[in-house]
Amino acid sequence: MAASYTVDQLTNLSFVEQRGENDGVVFELRREALVIGLDVAGTPDFRLLQEALDTLPPGTGVGFGDAPIGFEHLILVERVVRLIPGETTKVIVELVYKRYFSSLDTLEIGVFIPRGGSGLRQFTSGKDQFGEDIEVCYDYPSACVQDPPIPPPDMCGTPGQADCCEQHPSYPFTDPRLAGKTVCLGGDVQVDYPSDTLEFEGRLVAEFPGEIARTWRGSTNLTAWNDGAKGTWRCAEVAFYPYDIAPTQAKVWVFNFLFQFDPTGWNPDAIFRNQLTGMPPNDLVDGYGVVEVDWYPTLNFQMLFP
Repeated sequence: MAASYTVDQLTNLSFVEQRGENDGVVFELRREALVIGLDVAGTPDFRLLQEALDTLPPGTGVGFGDAPIGFEHLILVERVVRLIPGETTKVIVELVYKRYFSSLDTLEIGVFIPRGGSGLRQFTSGKDQFGEDIEVCYDYPSACVQDPPIPPPDMCGTPGQADCCEQHPSYPFTDPRLAGKTVCLGGDVQVDYPSDTLEFEGRLVAEFPGEIARTWRGSTNLTAWNDGAKGTWRCAEVAFYPYDIAPTQAKVWVFNFLFQFDPTGWNPDAIFRNQLTGMPPNDLVDGYGVVEVDWYPTLNFQMLFP
């Protein structure tokens, strides 16, 4: 005889109710199924248990993900098989139904749930908090000073410096091109800079989800978006995983997009630097001494996140 089952709705039937918005809501239901007609003589007990589970078909209220009649907001999430003492062809299967809810389930495909935050990140700036260029200056000496390292020979041989090298042989005299001059250059500071982030999670139908991820990651906003000017938001990361791995389902993927905000923009600047000091002058002109490099591709973020 082939194995079969019956669901006993009287013995060990229980459910748990919680307070809802207006009344009580059942969020857990437990019932038992009696599986009979098992034929695994001479095999281990665990094989008997496995055959019992195989007897409970999906789509009938006893398979994983099934909902019991009258409690369609619950789904079967757990099946516990127990041997009956003295029985070799019968087992009890406890069926546990729980309230299953995911915020993604209530959204249409292509609609995303936003969340965000604000923090700090380290940033190198050549401007102060008011947007003014930082300037640092140095007065180069025109006379010898005690106790620096030994001067290079060509420095002592420079006209007018031989006496200085004789008086202070351990000192390299100031480069004659800078001696006695005050040089001012642009300065840099390391600061913790405000950084906002936005994340969007939702479902998309995609044959190749990696192609979507590669298109978006590293892109900046083509137009003003989320209270930020063009180029101030950057897609820093795209993650995805299957929404339903069943082979009969549509190819639906859950995507998570991470965006970072920088009010100064994300494209890097190429900056002219003094060939002697390696520092930029303090009077560089935008577009000439400071040139923005279009490094990141742009996308219309409104396509997915209006």
